[in-house]
Amino acid sequence: MIAKDFRKMHLTDKQSDFAYWQTKTPQERLAALEAIREEYHKDDPAYTNGMVKVFRIINRDKKQTPE
Repeated sequence: MIAKDFRKMHLTDKQSDFAYWQTKTPQERLAALEAIREEYHKDDPAYTNGMVKVFRIINRDKKQTPE
């Protein structure tokens, strides 16, 4: 469960979101990301089992590769 964290402040005193997330552990950041993902996809049955791995293999002709 993610604890709600808020502070009342003036808009000119706003701190960086990056600085806030740097104070959190990697586990807390992933938990927050998962909570956001669940909220976004809550009505989509394709996403009910957690994050979905999506990948595609593309075979390219060697002549087309940039050098």
